[in-house]
Amino acid sequence: DAQCDEGGVAGCRQPVHRASSPTLGHFYTLDLAEASSGDFKLEFQNYYHLYTQQLPGLVPFHRCLKGDGRRFYTTSATCEGAGPVECVLGFIGTEAACGAVPLYRLYGNGDHFYTVSDAERDTAIAMYGYLFEGQVGFVWPGP
Repeated sequence: DAQCDEGGVAGCRQPVHRASSPTLGHFYTLDLAEASSGDFKLEFQNYYHLYTQQLPGLVPFHRCLKGDGRRFYTTSATCEGAGPVECVLGFIGTEAACGAVPLYRLYGNGDHFYTVSDAERDTAIAMYGYLFEGQVGFVWPGP
């Protein structure tokens, strides 16, 4: 109805799962099986949610495949030159609307790391040497 969703509306938002690998870093996917494939270990099921369709205030959120096999996530249709688009995960908000929270992007040791947590962002910077690259957009904690 072009308003904020009144609770979980089937098919509007889909969950994104977070996994990590000692060889390929952090990985974000819609597929739970993919999040546990190879040497990936699932860290968070349903870590955040993205819209399944492009609506006003939403832009495509691309999953890009870098030359070293790692993934990179961006709103840039050219993957910021990091490699080809592998898929569109969903649609991310350009502003905080309808309960959306910021998704932060950090980089360290070849790994792009994305988090919705201020505390986790700060710990990644202070303890693990990640560099804060900014806010990618806004995601939703639930469907």
